[in-house]
Amino acid sequence: MFSNKQFDKNELIRLVKQNNKLVIDIKKNMFNPKIRDRVRKEWGMEGMKVYAHVGIYFPVKNHLFLIRVFSEIIKKQENARLVLIGEGEMRQQMESLIEELGLQGKVILTGVRYDVPDLLQMVDVFMFPSIYEGLPLSLIEAQSAGLKCLISDVITREVIVTDLVTQLPLNLGAEVWADKAIELSEEAMSYPRRDTRVEVANAGYDVKQLAQWYSKL
Repeated sequence: MFSNKQFDKNELIRLVKQNNKLVIDIKKNMFNPKIRDRVRKEWGMEGMKVYAHVGIYFPVKNHLFLIRVFSEIIKKQENARLVLIGEGEMRQQMESLIEELGLQGKVILTGVRYDVPDLLQMVDVFMFPSIYEGLPLSLIEAQSAGLKCLISDVITREVIVTDLVTQLPLNLGAEVWADKAIELSEEAMSYPRRDTRVEVANAGYDVKQLAQWYSKL
């Protein structure tokens, strides 16, 4: 029924989500050094090591643990910053912990954003310490942007579509997570953010590829 039909990207994303498919616009998420420079300047992140997470501020996302990890990172990496992209019921607890640990101005709670692909451009390491998860699309977006990712080992390996992802058990604790995150941030400085479009598309997450498939139905 879809033969010879031109698909609007947003409509196609809605359609495939409705049918339990997860897709992204790879071209929109791919690394762009010009956007990176612009966004880092806008957010005052020039010369900083930027760590980030994308997700609703809910307990299962484990933001409090992530903030504690960052408190260990900042002890060894003074130019580090943590950007938590999202909003939710945990905000007050997160703000209290940030104040308790003296991390004001170093941990940024962005609130709801509609420019996440641009924000990911300024990041060096993407962190995702969820207590449990389904298949988080934000991890696909992070890999599409060429980001090193540090994630908990409870997250399905189905989300790992490149060699950019490292998994760690949560029970190793904040200090071990911090050391691994710093290691990944140093690696990020020594390798070029590469084009991962083929890997992400081959894993079935490209909206354009899905459009071609639907057009043949």
